[in-house]
Amino acid sequence: MALTSIGDQKTPGRPTEITFAAETGIPSALQEVLLIGHQAATGVSATGQVININSVSNLDAATTEANAKFGTGSELAKMVIAAVKANSAAGRSSFPALKCVALASAETGFGPSDAALTAVKKAKAEFVVSCYDANNSTLRGKLKDAVAEMSGAQRVHNNQ
Repeated sequence: MALTSIGDQKTPGRPTEITFAAETGIPSALQEVLLIGHQAATGVSATGQVININSVSNLDAATTEANAKFGTGSELAKMVIAAVKANSAAGRSSFPALKCVALASAETGFGPSDAALTAVKKAKAEFVVSCYDANNSTLRGKLKDAVAEMSGAQRVHNNQ
């Protein structure tokens, strides 16, 4: 399923797609983006928790907010800035919500007991962006499993 067909799905649920190739589509204002990345050693955000970015429509404000939360120049701050730049370049007047899950600066996985993936499973997001590439089959498998669990049909949408 291509990213552009997520909105056309007729079954209940919160569909989320995982791809390991670059996509050219920009999320709509009705969708949410979840970024998983490393904060700097000076980052003040708790790791393994979903953190909202409030300044999604203003690049300067988003840069200040991301640098304050995740450390100036950190991987996750750069990911936030890149997402806001991409949406700004598309000429939009409304922007998708941005959520982040910070990893410790020296982390090589998803945190102790995969805390970042536990947070991902509880979040709502149509797009999940990870700092890890697809070459590590263990990390790739864990992320795919978390996204699959996250995108399952919601009980309230099934009248349960």
